[in-house]
Amino acid sequence: MSGLHALKECETPFDKAAAYFLFAADNQFYFDGNKRTARAMMNGLLLAAGAHAVLVPAQAREEFNETMRDFYADRDATAVMALLGSCGPRVNETRDRLVQINRTLRSDG
Repeated sequence: MSGLHALKECETPFDKAAAYFLFAADNQFYFDGNKRTARAMMNGLLLAAGAHAVLVPAQAREEFNETMRDFYADRDATAVMALLGSCGPRVNETRDRLVQINRTLRSDG
């Protein structure tokens, strides 16, 4: 299935926006900053649909980068979609995710 066809099959704004992010980041559509630019476009799609943007907290940057490395290696989007979903666009889940990250950081230190 082509990436464009897969995007058309997405039912929710979040699924479509997150799938676009992965499709664009993987295919490197942009001159520079592909992940960063694709995330900005993903958030534009979410905001245009009336949803909250996905904001990956700084504390989750390493987890995000590792998850993206795994995605690039095996093209399995499951973990990235779960991570993005835990960082937005739902406000309560995003807050809970930040609390979880901070608790983990405190217990490791």
